[in-house]
Amino acid sequence: METPELEKIAGNAHNSQLIGEFIEWLSGDQNITLMCYVCPCALDETHEVYAPNGMTIEQLLALYYGVDLKKAEKERQGLLDELREQNN
Repeated sequence: METPELEKIAGNAHNSQLIGEFIEWLSGDQNITLMCYVCPCALDETHEVYAPNGMTIEQLLALYYGVDLKKAEKERQGLLDELREQNN
């Protein structure tokens, strides 16, 4: 079974672990939240509005490394199905 998404994850595991730890450190110890631009405030167009980006560390890393998490999960399930068939 081909698993291109899982291969991307495995190939970037060391660097993504370091980046993930850094993001976790920012949000935890440093109380820094990643924000994204939402829109100019409707009440006062001189102010910009930002909001937490709402993405998990896993989602951020997948975006950075070009990993489709839904495809990766299907690949994981496919591998598990193959292992179950082999064990039966």
